[in-house]
Amino acid sequence: MLRLILEGSANTRPDLVRVTGLSRKIVIQRVDQLIAMSLVREGPTVASTGGRPPGRLDFVADAGSVLAVSLGATGLTAAITDLSGHVLATRHRRLPLGARPDVALAAAEAVFTRLLEDRPTKARGPLRGIGVGVLGPVGPDGLTMDTTRDGGWAGFSVADWFSSKYNVPVWVDNEVNMMAAGEARERSTDGCRNMLYVKMGTGIGAGLISDGVLYRGASGVAGEIGHMTISNDRSLVCWCGNSGCLGTLASGRAITKFGIAAMRKGDSPFLEGMPPRQIRDEHIVAGALAGDEACAQIMARAGEALGLAVAGATNLINPALIVIGGRVGGKAGHLLTEPVRQSVDKRSFPLATESLQIESSQNANIAGVAGSADTVIRGLLSGEQLEAWQTAVDDPSMEPAAG
Repeated sequence: MLRLILEGSANTRPDLVRVTGLSRKIVIQRVDQLIAMSLVREGPTVASTGGRPPGRLDFVADAGSVLAVSLGATGLTAAITDLSGHVLATRHRRLPLGARPDVALAAAEAVFTRLLEDRPTKARGPLRGIGVGVLGPVGPDGLTMDTTRDGGWAGFSVADWFSSKYNVPVWVDNEVNMMAAGEARERSTDGCRNMLYVKMGTGIGAGLISDGVLYRGASGVAGEIGHMTISNDRSLVCWCGNSGCLGTLASGRAITKFGIAAMRKGDSPFLEGMPPRQIRDEHIVAGALAGDEACAQIMARAGEALGLAVAGATNLINPALIVIGGRVGGKAGHLLTEPVRQSVDKRSFPLATESLQIESSQNANIAGVAGSADTVIRGLLSGEQLEAWQTAVDDPSMEPAAG
């Protein structure tokens, strides 16, 4: 019922009776509870075709705030939102590559502290929950899973770490799943119900939304598109131990490596004179957009490699929309979407591509935190969490102290 009011699908008591099929008495009781919880307020009356005009019901977005963070390989983005998921303020911080949990989460906590201290008026409500997108898979038990570059993350409970400090519920998922959720939230189109979101950053991952629901696979490892084998070149060794993975040709790490090689060979006027340690993937993207031939060739090769993987995924899952985002993908724009489109049209089953859209992310910089916040809000508005909220209203001593 609260979700219907939030989304604007039903904003009067008669509307709620009609949409939910519940009795008028039950609807009135539940609306009264939501008003007592300060989650809904009475608005002006709505035009009526007969009888007493019903009062409009409005969701109270500033009844609480949400903290969200997206932890990447080399940095984090954190945000504070209201209960409707509007991102009100963001902060960024770099992280050392391969940061252990204590380092990465302490950095996130420090940024959260600044966000809470400086939060805008619309985010002054009590902190209600935290959403965290982490690098790598998260199991059904909420624990980060073992990888070959573990660094102390295997079996680590990010939720316990944050909840012990803030005393609020915490939701954790793979950062790319959170990005996919954030992109879908911002777009709100039918295509987002069946979407493949490809994140290109230091590494490559994918988030799949099928029939409006995030698909995580049997054990939470779905979406590791960066480890699809697309080349027989044994010199392209991936950190996972295999060779020829997509990430060895199209990840930010690979793009940087190829850019440094081009600079050292004297092939790139755009990169000429730059110290190798200062060259990053964003410089190669900028060079390609500026017309540097060597940088353009590197990005074209990355786009072609990505296209091979996406073409196979298109045949397998038949998405309506493919979005290329992340720190690299969001900036590259047509440098990636065009070769991916060409590869998909050439290699995918025609019926799977007739209405397929391939686009750059509309909000690559905040997709992760927007999705993390949306995940929290959906959880908070579930029956179990609302019951806990109601208990806190009835017994103020149960109200979380955080925020």
